[in-house]
Amino acid sequence: MIKNDLIATDTADALRRKAEKKLAIQPVIADSLSNCMDAKRLFHELQVHQVELEMQNDELRQTQELLEQKVLERTNELATTINLLQNEIAETKIARVELQKAKDELESRVLERTLGLTESIANQQIEIQQRKMTEALLNSSEDRFRSIVENSPNMIMVHVEGKFVYLNPAAVSCFGIESQEEYLGKPIHDVVHPDFRTYILNRVDQIISSRQPNPKSEQQLLRKDGSPFWVEITGIPTSFE
Repeated sequence: MIKNDLIATDTADALRRKAEKKLAIQPVIADSLSNCMDAKRLFHELQVHQVELEMQNDELRQTQELLEQKVLERTNELATTINLLQNEIAETKIARVELQKAKDELESRVLERTLGLTESIANQQIEIQQRKMTEALLNSSEDRFRSIVENSPNMIMVHVEGKFVYLNPAAVSCFGIESQEEYLGKPIHDVVHPDFRTYILNRVDQIISSRQPNPKSEQQLLRKDGSPFWVEITGIPTSFE
């Protein structure tokens, strides 16, 4: 408290000195009013006090102007900050809308792709199942056909490019061989009687060119031991694997 009182006194004294200094340069009008020292002193005190008040008013006005300027600057800064924040908020809202839109589009594409894949997988499963059924039917058909061919009492022979690739058990028996392996790869004209070889080769060429079966015809074939035997042969074009 003592220190604060000293500062206040110093300030008041300094202000009074300034007021007296300012008053010193003004014309003295108190002498014309009274020659009384007390009156002069009182008048002087009033003048000094008036000057002090004017100086205080000037300082207060300057302080007020300075405060108003700082308030204005701070207000402008706050307004700029608020504008920036509002812009950032608006941009954030726009970004969120765009992000949600992109998310929705992505989810839609994922769903569409998932449905497409699900449908494709389902179709593939159906196709696989149908293929399995077809293969099963084909295998069953092949088994039945093979059983018919293998157990047929008639000779059944298949040749590709003029060479045997298959003989059923009836053909094996008629040719007098142990198994079909003995004749696999053997030229067909080797088992045909010389009198019918040209005829057989012509029939084979006709089947290949027309892709049509030949009617039955009687021909002579040769057994493994060279003995001939008569047969009725029908030529049919087919695929063999």
